[in-house]
Amino acid sequence: FEAFTEKNIATSNVILTSDKQKIRNKSIDAVVIGSDQVWNYTFARFSNIDFASFVSEGTPIISYAASFGVSQIPKKLHQQYIAGLSRIKSLSVREISGQGIVRDIIKREVPIVLDPTLLLSTNQWKALASSSTFDTGSSYVLVYMLGELSADRASYINEYALTHKLKVKRLNDISDLELYTANPQDFVKLFLNAKAVFTDSFHACVFSVLFKKRFEIFNRIGESVSMNSRIESLIEILKLKTKNSEHGSQIIEVTAYTNIDVTLESAKTKSLKYIDRALTQLL
Repeated sequence: FEAFTEKNIATSNVILTSDKQKIRNKSIDAVVIGSDQVWNYTFARFSNIDFASFVSEGTPIISYAASFGVSQIPKKLHQQYIAGLSRIKSLSVREISGQGIVRDIIKREVPIVLDPTLLLSTNQWKALASSSTFDTGSSYVLVYMLGELSADRASYINEYALTHKLKVKRLNDISDLELYTANPQDFVKLFLNAKAVFTDSFHACVFSVLFKKRFEIFNRIGESVSMNSRIESLIEILKLKTKNSEHGSQIIEVTAYTNIDVTLESAKTKSLKYIDRALTQLL
């Protein structure tokens, strides 16, 4: 990941070690906050930094597809969120529940925009995958769980793979050493070539949709607070039809993608217009 970042992503040499530090740089025209679970209070690293507390008063702040990752905020944290959210000039979120949180806490109506990964075309992601030298093979199901993979779920997935004459590959699982050191290019390629995906990850759902895969969504095991609000919003915004399995998962079949290109392009246009409008207001 670090090698990929060094080659492809320009990063700042400014490092913030506490929310007491400030950046007073007149060359900064605006700060953009984004995006995945950046406002999730359950994370140990959550602080006022996530609301750009480090910039001087008067610096325009924009949020793009900011995610709370949860469906509600405890009352005891409302004042912190009120102070943080109120500083943001142009505010957008990625979840329907996040829209409700902002409405409830600071009485503002804000737009829902797409996760940044969905602003790139499928062909752009395929181009990244083509730079991978990893041999994925062509007959496998991909398992990507950020929470625990229970014995029951593992048995169900293995049974599915056996029935369809497929191998099982596991991302983010030390028991699958071949995939454990997969880099970002490999990650995308693994979704591109998978025959089916089993996951509790929002971004696994995103790449499954981009590559029009059959996939199953499970609730994440080991989280005290549900973080499925992002996935639920993705399904609703893209108008995907799901069905429930007897194993507690939601299944998205390949047939669900009939109108996905039109729906996705419309949402993408709306999202890009939000960015243009937010930045134009600064000029």
